[in-house]
Amino acid sequence: MNSSDMPSRLVKAFSVNGSKNAIATDSSSSTTSSGTATYDSGFPPITMQAISAGGIPPAGKDFNGVLYDITNKLKWYDGGGAYPFDATFASAVGGYPAGAVIPSSDFYGFWQNTIDANSTSPENSSGSVTGWVPHSFYGSASVSVSTANVTLPTLTAARNELILSGALTGNRYLYIPAWVKSWRIVNNCTGSYAVFISTPSGTITVQSYPGTTMNIRCDGTGVYRIQPSQLATSGYQYLDSGLLIQWGTVDITPGASVTVNYPVSFQNSAFIGVASKGSSISGTDYSCGIDVSKTYATITNGTNTGGSTTAQGIRWFVLGY
Repeated sequence: MNSSDMPSRLVKAFSVNGSKNAIATDSSSSTTSSGTATYDSGFPPITMQAISAGGIPPAGKDFNGVLYDITNKLKWYDGGGAYPFDATFASAVGGYPAGAVIPSSDFYGFWQNTIDANSTSPENSSGSVTGWVPHSFYGSASVSVSTANVTLPTLTAARNELILSGALTGNRYLYIPAWVKSWRIVNNCTGSYAVFISTPSGTITVQSYPGTTMNIRCDGTGVYRIQPSQLATSGYQYLDSGLLIQWGTVDITPGASVTVNYPVSFQNSAFIGVASKGSSISGTDYSCGIDVSKTYATITNGTNTGGSTTAQGIRWFVLGY
């Protein structure tokens, strides 16, 4: 097929203004004897018998009713319409099949089903995994975190960006569904505490602090920073661009050089390094220098004109990728 084969869209359902019958789902003895069409049996046998043999002609209103139902749905689909989850429908058809995609109840996104015969709603307040996963969703979700732990409803957690707010009165947990999914966390909370982000049964968490923004990912069990990091006195931070920042401290006597191994090796190159003496310096101290490579840095502490031989704390950081 070619894109030029696209059929024209329906702007009116068949017999929208005509005479038609509402077609029942199930047949009965009454519809069978009267020749009335139903969805489970179609036109009954009596409509297929000769009139001379007691047959009844199929009703034009039934034809109009059937064609109206079909074309009315086609018109809805032509307009890009779809149907949110419906428990009654799911029960009647034996559940939604794997691969089904339906809009959310607020029509701001879509759910994708991953299991056959799924009669469970994708939306719940407990954050439970139901076989439905976010397909695509528009916008961000605001989440209030303050005096208690928070479990995200699935409809809230389906957004790609979660904006946290509230006055933290202690460390709090934010529980997200155990999906394989990424989020951007914008922490606009106040207070000297952290929000621990975890799945309900997960043991691997990420800490989010007020005033920070981070990207996280859940693998279906634990939660991780998308940009790996080691936030410690000697540590590192990867950025989305591929830039790697590494830092640390080392004690060096004046006039001596020390080789420092990075927490992780640069894969390609170390661009630049900076080393600085700590606060315990005087006017007799010279500056220090640093030479960088992919796996280590050589730091030289400048001599002290006062003749001091006491080791001094050197703080350093290196940029690379």
